[in-house]
Amino acid sequence: MSHNFKIMNLKNLLKAVEKCHGSEILFSSYMREMTFWFAPFDPGVRHWTWPLFRYIFKPMERLVEKAGISSRWFSPEAIVIARKKQGDRD
Repeated sequence: MSHNFKIMNLKNLLKAVEKCHGSEILFSSYMREMTFWFAPFDPGVRHWTWPLFRYIFKPMERLVEKAGISSRWFSPEAIVIARKKQGDRD
């Protein structure tokens, strides 16, 4: 599996940034929606998977995109923007 659910947990990312002394979180969010970056006939993909792509994966991808669902489970990116708090000198 190439989607790492532990890393894609925004709460875990926020906790990691908060451990940095004097950090101030400016923005955090999941970005974009789920997409498949490979096709059923690409090298390394089992040839019998094409029905899964056609009837399950692609329709699910279109549904998630249309609904604009961004989450730990569907988004390819998570972002946290932080800076050192004003006045901290460490």
